[in-house]
Amino acid sequence: MVFCNEGYASSIAAVSLHQLGLARATDIVGGFQAWRTAGLPVRHSDQPSVPAQTIAG
Repeated sequence: MVFCNEGYASSIAAVSLHQLGLARATDIVGGFQAWRTAGLPVRHSDQPSVPAQTIAG
C-alpha cells in the first residue's frame, strides 16, 4: 500500500506497481488528508517510528 498527501501521486505509483507485476498494490483514495478526515489514527511525534540504530565504537 502506498499513500501520499492527497492521493494523486500514490495512485500513479500503484498503477506503476501493477505494471511491474504487483497485482495487490493499492493506494488510499484521498491520501493522508482523507485518512485524517475520517478520524483514523495518526501518530503525532517528533520521534521516528523506528528507533535509530546506534553504532558501537
